[in-house]
Amino acid sequence: MTINDMKTMSTSESADLKKRLEIERRRASLWNLAWSRFKKQKLSIFGAVIALCVIILAIFAPILSPYDPKEMHWGEEMVPPCRRFLLGTDELGRDVLSQIIWGARTSLVVGLGAVGILVLIGVIIGSISGYFGGWVDELLMRITDIMLTIPTLFLIILMASIFKSRGIGIIILIIGVTGWPQLARITRSMFLSIKELPYVDAARAMGASNLRIIYRHIFPNAIAPIIVSATFRLASAVLTEAALSFLGLSDPTIVSWGKMLSVGHTTMRYAWWIATFPGIAIFLTVIGFNLLGDGLRDALEAPSGR
Repeated sequence: MTINDMKTMSTSESADLKKRLEIERRRASLWNLAWSRFKKQKLSIFGAVIALCVIILAIFAPILSPYDPKEMHWGEEMVPPCRRFLLGTDELGRDVLSQIIWGARTSLVVGLGAVGILVLIGVIIGSISGYFGGWVDELLMRITDIMLTIPTLFLIILMASIFKSRGIGIIILIIGVTGWPQLARITRSMFLSIKELPYVDAARAMGASNLRIIYRHIFPNAIAPIIVSATFRLASAVLTEAALSFLGLSDPTIVSWGKMLSVGHTTMRYAWWIATFPGIAIFLTVIGFNLLGDGLRDALEAPSGR
């Protein structure tokens, strides 16, 4: 290798480094802009506060819970809200407030676990489909279309009925493997538009591998809609877990808001608090994450950095 070749290579690497730094700078400025736009939306801030409260309850459940959620207080069954039991007790004398706090942990674990699985599957399928195109795109999108034609809740109930073991891991897996198609389509559409941009062609001309181009140059600029979709899917996963628990298809050993609803709906006439408070918890959690998703979508709708 001659000195001129070394100088040419050094100049090329320096230009590439400057270009990357410029891209990172612009991307950081766009995220700052998104944050400033998000702060102006009061409903989104309200949703973020609710989501933060659910996260705090889930993390610090052992500290915040006044009683063991499975502890039975004999002789104090179906006690209405009072000073000792702020949200009352159920038909077995268990503290409703403690069950709601621990139920937040169940909902968050299921939601995050399921979203992690569906994001992983959706991003992999969507990125491969959008980047390579051709028969690969056709095959993967036909599989996605088939998944989209099947009613999701029906498919989840069917899968939950098939498994003999209904541990929380199985529930997370079921919700995750049935929830990826929409995210795969979103990822594919972003990759189709971004892969034709000049900086991607430049990376390809410099000899970057397909894997590097996908996850180093394209994916960072497609992440905004993925984050928004994942936030909405988190709310959906919480609602789905509650529905499965209500139908008796979830883990019978865990504390769940849906299970509390299932037990409490038969006693609404004379013990309204048993079903009312977990219902409010589900409603606020789903609304909170949906409002957060709306705010993120509005804040990140500006074109991503190139």
